[in-house]
Amino acid sequence: VLAAVPGVAVSTSLPSSTTAPFGSSGSPQSSTSMAASTTPPEVSSIFGGFSEDWSSWTFTGASVSPANGSRAAILITPNSPGATGAVIFNTRTVISSNFLSTFMFRITGAPSAGEGFMFSFNDASADALGSGGPGLGAAGLNGFGVEFDVKNNGNNCGDTSDNHIAIDGLLGCGTPRMPNNFETSGPLPFSLADGSWHDAAIFGNGSLISVCVDGAPVSNLQNVGMPRSFAGLSGFFGFHGSTSNTPISVEVQSVSVLVDHPKTTLLWDMARAPRANASTPAQGTSPPMTSSVPTTRLTTIAT
Repeated sequence: VLAAVPGVAVSTSLPSSTTAPFGSSGSPQSSTSMAASTTPPEVSSIFGGFSEDWSSWTFTGASVSPANGSRAAILITPNSPGATGAVIFNTRTVISSNFLSTFMFRITGAPSAGEGFMFSFNDASADALGSGGPGLGAAGLNGFGVEFDVKNNGNNCGDTSDNHIAIDGLLGCGTPRMPNNFETSGPLPFSLADGSWHDAAIFGNGSLISVCVDGAPVSNLQNVGMPRSFAGLSGFFGFHGSTSNTPISVEVQSVSVLVDHPKTTLLWDMARAPRANASTPAQGTSPPMTSSVPTTRLTTIAT
């Protein structure tokens, strides 16, 4: 089942909207607001994992829950042209100062396939779905995310590579609508769509975001400054994704999200430690989970 860290509550408050942090130009926008807490935010934790009860998550569009017994991991998008999907935790979460998300992902597709997926935070709802195609299922929403993208969309909105990770504002830009890349990774030492399972860790602290994959810090994506602090933001954590006419499939499992947990920084240090079983970082060496209970070192220490 989905389990909270002992003694840690999940915030269910629905605070009013104030100012928006993430606009189409990478600057605060007053026209579209993101909810900010008007009450002291609670410490939150969200756990999901292999073959677990995903009833606390909303599956929208083409996404498929493993609860139907046909898949062992979340399927954000199937290998179908023009698919758009989202998997979002049902409970609104308030951020006080930091968060850490860890998960495993697998992208499978032909070398020319696209588009990708993102770990996202939107202020609207647990079933919010944005533009598909290059919009990765999230463009047009209000919030931020980290995208894993396998299609080059011609340098629109900062999209310059068919194999990149980027930190985004969801309101986006361009036509068709795309997430606005605040910062894009340097060349990756592996293919995102290699059909292998990869570990990902995303750490937001103050107004900075950092990303690691398979224990290796992603180049250009360490301590990236965002337009405003995360403090007081209220919204929904989850995943969005989409496919192009030459599709990919995107799977995610072993999801953990910690918000303002006392061990967040320690867990982040562990997440970016080189893997003992990898000859080189970021080579897709992590196997899929085979237990009904998450047993990774990241979730174990949090209890």
